Amino acid sequence: MFISEKYLRHQQIHWLSQEELFKSKVLIVGVGAIGNELLKNLALLGVGYICIVDFDVIQIHNLTRSVLFTNEDINQKKVEVAKEKIKKINPDICVESYFGDIYDLPYSFFKKFDCIFSTVDNYETRIRLHQLSFFNQIDFFNSGIDSQFVSIDFYPYSKNRLLCFECNLDPKIYHNIQKRYSCGWIQKYAYEQKKIPTTILTASLSASILTSVFVHKKRYEEPFRIFIDTISWNFTNLQFLKNSNCYFCSQWQNYKEISKDELYNKIKELREDTTIFCNEPILISTQCLRCGFFYEYWQLSRNFTEKDLNCKECHFDKIKILVKDSFSLGETLRLKSLQWKFLYYFDQKENSMVLVPND
Repeated sequence: MFISEKYLRHQQIHWLSQEELFKSKVLIVGVGAIGNELLKNLALLGVGYICIVDFDVIQIHNLTRSVLFTNEDINQKKVEVAKEKIKKINPDICVESYFGDIYDLPYSFFKKFDCIFSTVDNYETRIRLHQLSFFNQIDFFNSGIDSQFVSIDFYPYSKNRLLCFECNLDPKIYHNIQKRYSCGWIQKYAYEQKKIPTTILTASLSASILTSVFVHKKRYEEPFRIFIDTISWNFTNLQFLKNSNCYFCSQWQNYKEISKDELYNKIKELREDTTIFCNEPILISTQCLRCGFFYEYWQLSRNFTEKDLNCKECHFDKIKILVKDSFSLGETLRLKSLQWKFLYYFDQKENSMVLVPND
């Protein structure tokens, strides 16, 4: 139970339920400028369980935008420092941390949360988090800032999934994501993502609005975006439109979920022409263009960069790469031991999509 005296002023706010806040379980992915402010806000409100995820360490340039970090914290893990600081700010709540990438967390990890906050600086992770929120019917909050503008998206997936985060994404975003990869969908070793300049002004405003939307989220039935120009103070509230051709949500209005074991037990019963799709690309094989040496991998492509894939025989750096994200039933058997997030396929007998989480 929360300490009533401590939250007395909160309990005097007629529309704020301290009991519900204390029972809330939220995930914050990204503990940078926005993540710092959001974590502080939710902790002070008395949100009972907060988990933070980030794979980065504190650098000196973070100190001008991150309220929880100081000079003594440089080169320390962001999540560990933030966790310890928040424990001091509010020891009543539970704060857990994970240092690493969301790709390394099992699918079942996300099921326990009421909502997911994306406070990262790249669309690839935002898309992954939206998909996990969508499938688990978890409310999804997304934020983006630069030195002038603030953008907040809210998708009440716990209430409806009529449209999704990807319905309104500019195709250029997918193009920019692909710049990180070679034509074989292997990460480019020398690629550096351009960093967007931000300030504590936009970070603090973004976190304040995220927190406000969070405490009022029961009021919202449809997804929306709040866009703010912090110089002209022009506020725009956008209602999203359904994209009937959205490659993601247009296929998932009718689906069921089965376990990984169920899939492999029934795989011989599926029609032979069934195609199984994986949520991420798999590196199948490489073949040297000089000596012809062929090598099979069957591993997650994200575990490799171009630098890792020189010929194992003659070390030549020009090789033919085979990467796939769709598989025949026979090929799917080779995916069983890999740590993908989910597989999916269309069940022609039941006329529905089938989702197979990897727990």
